[in-house]
Amino acid sequence: MEQLNRRRVALALGSFVGFMHLIWSILLALGWAKPLTDFILSIHHISINYSIIDFSLGKAVVLIIVTFAVGYVAGWIFATGWNMCKKH
Repeated sequence: MEQLNRRRVALALGSFVGFMHLIWSILLALGWAKPLTDFILSIHHISINYSIIDFSLGKAVVLIIVTFAVGYVAGWIFATGWNMCKKH
């Protein structure tokens, strides 16, 4: 098996987690986040008191950028580790 391209893996993972948080931000903006979260918690038999604050475009953009960056770094680290293991 060939080595993983670190940049491509990093971009793929960063894009995936960034996209997932874009979806979350859209759910927040539409007012669908709380009902969805309530449903997910209920099917896991979890009951907690929480609140979801009002949507902020600035915070949503920061969330997407930060999660993309964290995903990118995680993908880079994963591909580097994979390639190191494949050498031995």
